[in-house]
Order: sequence, then structure tokens, then C-alpha cells
Amino acid sequence: MFDLKSYKNKNKLLIAGSVLFGILAYFMSFGKTLDLYMQNKDLDKKAALSQNAPEEIKNLKKQLGVYEAKMRKFGQDSLSKDEYRLNILTQLCKENNVVMVSLPESFFQKEATESIETQEIKLRGTFIDLLKLVYTIEYKTSLGMLASVKFATEEDRKVRIQYLYSYLYIQNLKNKKNEN
Repeated sequence: MFDLKSYKNKNKLLIAGSVLFGILAYFMSFGKTLDLYMQNKDLDKKAALSQNAPEEIKNLKKQLGVYEAKMRKFGQDSLSKDEYRLNILTQLCKENNVVMVSLPESFFQKEATESIETQEIKLRGTFIDLLKLVYTIEYKTSLGMLASVKFATEEDRKVRIQYLYSYLYIQNLKNKKNEN
């Protein structure tokens, strides 16, 4: 089959065998060892991160307690909450040269564990002023989530002038366990 008498053929066969042995050794043992080494390295990193986990859990529970206490305090008196909204909206309307036309009572949509409070606000002004106010309410205040904005022109029939109105819908989520 092979002429093994020459050194050249013996060296070719030795190199081919070495390469084959190297490939087999890698797939049989070295590959698994390297995979386990990488996995061990990742687990060591995770273990180092979990060393401080009890402390971080305590801190997060403290923060949660503080936030829940603030939310309970804020939600205890609905009249003061409505007054807070009215004060903030009045201040923002003055800053943006906008007139608050109506601020009716909030309506609630009740679910199993929470209720959604929706507040409708009707404002009148120029488009730019209304847009600035909408931006401020959405991104710079804590009145709630701005769910919808609608712009409409309506004519005042007494003086025959058209005004631009903006209808804002602000929603707040309330847990039923915090309402008690």
C-alpha cells in the first residue's frame, strides 16, 4: 500500500497522523475542557456579583418602603391630590398663556387588582402654547401618564370667533391594596 522505505513518505504519514490525532484530541478532551473553563469563568463572575446581593436586596426593600409610604401619603387625601393637580395645571397654564376651560371630575375604570383614574382637561390657546404645555405635562411633571391629546377648533357663537382647543387625557394607575 504505502512505500514506507523512504523518509519522505514516513514524514508525510507522521504529519497526517499528528494532525488527525490533534483534531481527535481536541474534540475528545480539550474542547470540553475549554468549554468548562469558560463556563467556570462566567460562574465565578456571577458568584462575585451575588456576594453583595443580600445588601442590595435590603437597600431595594428600604427604597420600596419609602416609595410606598410616599404613595400612601399622596393617595390618602383625594381632595389634596385634586388640589395639587389644579395648582400645577394653573401654574403651567399661566406660564404658557393657555386658558383652562374645564377640569371635570375624574372617572375610574376598575379592574381586579387595580383601577385606572382618567382625568380629562380642556384647554384653549395657540397651537405652539398648547404644544409647549403638553410637552411640559408629559415630560416634566408628575401628574400622570398623558394617554391622549386631541386638538380641535370650535367657534364661540356669541362672538363668532374660532378658538383652538386641546383635550388632554391623563391617567393614573392605583393599586386597590393602597386605596384602603
